[in-house]
Amino acid sequence: MKMLRMKCVLIAVFLQLCFSAHVVKADYQFGDMLEFPIPDNKLPLYKHYAVYVGGDETVKDKDKEQNIFEMIRKPTPGCRFDTQPGPFTVNNYLDGQHKPQSKADMIRTIEELMSDEKCKNYDLIKGNCEQFATMVRYGKAFCYQKGTIAGPAAAGVEKAKASMGRKKRREASAAA
Repeated sequence: MKMLRMKCVLIAVFLQLCFSAHVVKADYQFGDMLEFPIPDNKLPLYKHYAVYVGGDETVKDKDKEQNIFEMIRKPTPGCRFDTQPGPFTVNNYLDGQHKPQSKADMIRTIEELMSDEKCKNYDLIKGNCEQFATMVRYGKAFCYQKGTIAGPAAAGVEKAKASMGRKKRREASAAA
């Protein structure tokens, strides 16, 4: 009985290590999207996203020890560089559908966002943390909140935005 219990514990530890290694990594790349689930029972209400900027000192207004760029709602809404100890969960979930920008383009996007009025105001629909993170990584804002309670609503907003974009393109080509 004691041997069976020990085997079960070892299997549980092994599985935990396997699952942790799959999601959390230590060799982060500049521009990796970092995911911070907000605990709410088993299914998080939403996930906070940031972008890994490491110790790279080429980004304007970033201190050497700051390793993430994020949009926050509290305590003061806006974009900021911050220091988080990690380990982080990397979730570059759109890499299969969109090509990440080059590091130079990501830096340019961060610097443009920091000088933009949008970066001073958090907006759940048009300026949230996931949209800023995807804007930096892919050059375009997206918000899906996959695997969260907010996910279906966020996906619906993205679908509506895509539909509006198609409608505007049709109207523009019809007018031309």
